[in-house]
Amino acid sequence: MNKGVRPGVPPINPLTGQHHERAKSGDARAVEELTRLATLGDVEGMTLLGWMYDTGSGVAKSVMSARHWYEMASNAGSPEGAVRFAEILEDQGDSDSAAAQYRRAALAGSIVAPYRLALIHDRKPDIVSREEALRSLQTAEQRGHVWAKAWRAGQMRHGLIPGGKLRALTKLVSAILIIIPLMIASRGNQKYVDPRLVK
Repeated sequence: MNKGVRPGVPPINPLTGQHHERAKSGDARAVEELTRLATLGDVEGMTLLGWMYDTGSGVAKSVMSARHWYEMASNAGSPEGAVRFAEILEDQGDSDSAAAQYRRAALAGSIVAPYRLALIHDRKPDIVSREEALRSLQTAEQRGHVWAKAWRAGQMRHGLIPGGKLRALTKLVSAILIIIPLMIASRGNQKYVDPRLVK
């Protein structure tokens, strides 16, 4: 799992974004205003505050505060908040709760969540988890997650799922042709990482 800083700034609305930009530069009033918005139910504000505490951007780094705001965002229906809350749960060794959060985010349309859910289920030895991993991986691939596409190509190549070696090679080359330009594009913009690239 991602130990340390999680990639990308969550997508934000203009009002929340203005407070975020000021808060990053150390403006205490902006942090207070962002906290006020989040407390009043602004889901993007909750996710953004979680990210700020998670990365130490404009505030003192605090995993407990990050976890609090990500959990609030997840409970308010934010797929981004649920994914980030799940990452913290996973880092803390609670893979079952993390899987529940990834499942919540996947149902809300997250690109990353089904892939992460597949990773959790793939580590478990039972057949039910294996089947769940394959379903989650297929969902992630259908949503355009390129690492899921590459993983499924590897499974085809080794005969773990039907498809044949030629189809597997085609799928793998297709994934690589998507990955390289996205990585180059994301490299110049450290504030945003395309969700199809997030492992």
